[in-house]
Amino acid sequence: MNISTISNCSGCMACIDKCPKQCITVTKGKLGHLFPLVTENQCVDCGLCLKTCPANNHSHFLQPLSVWATWRKDENKRIESSSGGLASVLSEVIIKTNGTVYGCAFAPLFTFKHIRCTSLEQLQLLKGSKYVQSDMRGVYTEIAQDLKVNKQVLFIGTPCQVAGVKHFFENKDENLYTIDLICHGVPSVNMLKESLPNTIWKHDFDKVEFRRFLIARCTKTSF
Repeated sequence: MNISTISNCSGCMACIDKCPKQCITVTKGKLGHLFPLVTENQCVDCGLCLKTCPANNHSHFLQPLSVWATWRKDENKRIESSSGGLASVLSEVIIKTNGTVYGCAFAPLFTFKHIRCTSLEQLQLLKGSKYVQSDMRGVYTEIAQDLKVNKQVLFIGTPCQVAGVKHFFENKDENLYTIDLICHGVPSVNMLKESLPNTIWKHDFDKVEFRRFLIARCTKTSF
């Protein structure tokens, strides 16, 4: 069964977390992008993946009510961010109210994935632009668990990922906040690796900065 065509799939992976039989895994396209793959002999045709997929369902597009240009006042903290530090400020507000924040982080060995943050220290992992596709597997399930206990949740991602989150929760939870970034499409992690000398990305790193492109050796990092 095809959840959507490859040309329409954004790799938000909402279908994976929605599947009650856990029969959807991940495969890579010819350029290395992540796509869902259904194990058909385990599928019970419940249709939940089809109902959740933003490519198969109408998304509500709204015109902005107003437009603001903002930046963080604290210059030392602002320069740690790529785009003025607004996402960090909003994330800190959520954390200080005992909420959780989800965003993209770099993780050894050379992977990019969305993680759950519950402390100001963990928010450091989300800072900085990351111009590749991030792995969203498991994020929807974690968000659901947080919302179930009435935590405020902030999700930060691309418009396609935000669409996946909104369709997963059907826009019904008032404790769920989202920030979507201006995006023109993302390359795969494989494409990033192929742009580097072969020996570089095989090492263990703890940080990648895209605008200055600094790669630092890793000590020990866990999530």
